[in-house]
Amino acid sequence: MGCFGVARLALQKHDEGLLTAGAFDLDGLIDKEIVYRSSFTCKSCDNLCDIPRLEVGGKRYPFGGRCSLYTNKRKKRRVAKDATDYSELRTRMLFEEFAPNPSTLVPRSPKVVGVPLAFSVHSVWPIYAWFFHSLGVRTVLSDKIVAEGIAKQESNYCFPAEIAHGAVQDVIDQGVDYLFLPQFRDMPSHEAGNVHACLCPLTQGLPFFSRHAFGLDDSQVLRPLVTFKHGWDSCQHEFEDVARKLGFTKQEGAAAFKKGLREYQHFLEAYAEAGRELLQEIKDHPDRIYVALLGRPYNAFTRDANMGIPRKITSQGVSVVPYDMIYQPDDEIFPNMYWYYGQQDMKAVRQVKKIDNLYLTWVSNFSCAPDSFMLH
Repeated sequence: MGCFGVARLALQKHDEGLLTAGAFDLDGLIDKEIVYRSSFTCKSCDNLCDIPRLEVGGKRYPFGGRCSLYTNKRKKRRVAKDATDYSELRTRMLFEEFAPNPSTLVPRSPKVVGVPLAFSVHSVWPIYAWFFHSLGVRTVLSDKIVAEGIAKQESNYCFPAEIAHGAVQDVIDQGVDYLFLPQFRDMPSHEAGNVHACLCPLTQGLPFFSRHAFGLDDSQVLRPLVTFKHGWDSCQHEFEDVARKLGFTKQEGAAAFKKGLREYQHFLEAYAEAGRELLQEIKDHPDRIYVALLGRPYNAFTRDANMGIPRKITSQGVSVVPYDMIYQPDDEIFPNMYWYYGQQDMKAVRQVKKIDNLYLTWVSNFSCAPDSFMLH
């Protein structure tokens, strides 16, 4: 069937004027030897594919990889480079501009808290970071996904949950005193009435499946219930309990949590303003193409999970726009959308529908229950 497919493609390219007719000796083609030469690692994106070199008829060709890069290289195609990945701006704002500088920490405890870079950390990091920084407690973010941790899964989870297991293993390996594993339950809803804005069960369940997978004792885990459904201060008491577990007073915990909320609100305001400016830029340049990147922050915007998709898009001269940078909170979507990220995604879809030069890409993962009925 592969031979028939190649033959059909050859006819199609001939009809399109991309392939000239020629005479070929079938026996000569069959007799050509294909020799595998040394391979190399492609570093064009974060997939780091192993690319074999094939030698056919005295000519060498790079072959393989997860994308068509080495097919396109032979076409001598020129692509524009004046494109921006605005999800990188989001990451920089969240983890650098509106997070505390670790070098300014005034230590007030010898304890170190390990924070797996997964799930809610990609949404509300300034709250967590400023809370611990204000208390004077050093935090360590995971910086790699350890395969040993993924192997400890006790069920078949989605890819982001696999990443979470690998990140938990990484902070454990760093010898931290505590693991910060929040139960991230809900956020303020963008929908009227009593519509929830929940996070998926695996996001909520992080501290529970981690405890069993890694044999953690409750004394090792900081596990606040993070719920903002009833207001930004509705889980303050949970962080007060975390502060007490670390040896601080309830009042110190409250002050640190309020500092975290203030800094997070500053981030939200600045990010919304950047989104308004970006939307105006898109409308002012109808000759440029932009792609709204939908999904969740922990799969669409992270190199651990998005398989280099934003970089592939920008390599074609197309700018990438994070969905939570352009959605309008008051846009109407279909009723009872009770997933927090789903509300933002659907409202971003409304923006895509309104703006002619704004298109859509949705990053999902196998085993994602919310996406199973949102994607269509």
